Amino acid sequence: MASFSNHAFLLALLPLLIAALISANAGSPESSNSSRDFAVYRPETTIRIDAKMGHGRYVVARCWSSEEDRGLKKMVDGQFYSWRFQPNIWGTTKYICALAWQKGTLMNVFYEYNRDISRCGADCRWFANTTAVYGIIAKYGEVDMAFAWQPVPDS
Repeated sequence: MASFSNHAFLLALLPLLIAALISANAGSPESSNSSRDFAVYRPETTIRIDAKMGHGRYVVARCWSSEEDRGLKKMVDGQFYSWRFQPNIWGTTKYICALAWQKGTLMNVFYEYNRDISRCGADCRWFANTTAVYGIIAKYGEVDMAFAWQPVPDS
């Protein structure tokens, strides 16, 4: 009798399991462009910050999320800072970066899943120059965001 109950229970769950598998397949990257809307699939993502400060200048960056601290990185003109990560399954991954150079500082969100999955997909690029730090839509090479430097007071 217990065996019949277990089989009946499994048979009752079968349609739900099939529906879940169909949904998972519909959210796979091979099946459509709407894969980013599926709650579990998260493409591996790259953040890259290029230093375009001019000869002899450098910028220092420190980036972190609630899951990791990327540490400090000093970039002279022409260098870059990049890393890859897997956004979490809840879609709440966020990286904050603090940058500084001789005449300015700033701190802002450089990656937020809900904003950036449609803005830059899996390739989020930024560049820093002496005016601001700019976000680029890598697919088109167009600037779509800018974070202005906060001046460093003269000492």
